[in-house]
Amino acid sequence: DLTDDEPGANFPAGDVPVRILSPGQRRRAGLARVLASGAPIWLLDEPGNGLDRESLRALGHVIAAHRTAGGAVIIATHFDLPVEDARVMLLKPAPMLDEEAA
Repeated sequence: DLTDDEPGANFPAGDVPVRILSPGQRRRAGLARVLASGAPIWLLDEPGNGLDRESLRALGHVIAAHRTAGGAVIIATHFDLPVEDARVMLLKPAPMLDEEAA
């Protein structure tokens, strides 16, 4: 429950603007939108940022369930996520523009 002086206290549950949520709450709200979309392919950019360990585990389970149901997930991330049987592609850094000219 929010006290009257906390951000979001004057909004009914479910109507709190995402802009006043914490980074982790914003990330979870975005992931919930992806989940609710019913899209067969998910494109996730750094989905673990702002999430705690328990939320990361839950994210791994949700991704696994989506893949088991025939969905596909493309994830760009800088750290390992708990996704079993993932195909990992490591990208090399692109050369700097001044290196190409030399």
